[in-house]
Amino acid sequence: MLTHQLGPSNGDAPWSSYYNDEYATTTHCIQIGMTRQQVTNIIGGPGRVVSESQILHIHTVMIIYQGRFWSPKSATLTFYNGLL
Repeated sequence: MLTHQLGPSNGDAPWSSYYNDEYATTTHCIQIGMTRQQVTNIIGGPGRVVSESQILHIHTVMIIYQGRFWSPKSATLTFYNGLL
């Protein structure tokens, strides 16, 4: 289970308006082992891929989920082979 959130971001991304603040503050629902789709359903938006790599059989995707509008709330999550 996640026990912390990353610090605030600058909030200037246009995609930030896609997220539901209610879900963005409920990271206690997100658990290690969840798929990207499960996390997206909880947060209410797809997030933005900030890094992606494939080394041998390990596929890694880092996604930032931003709060609604200019909210400073954000979380950066990393998925390994499709799992948090």
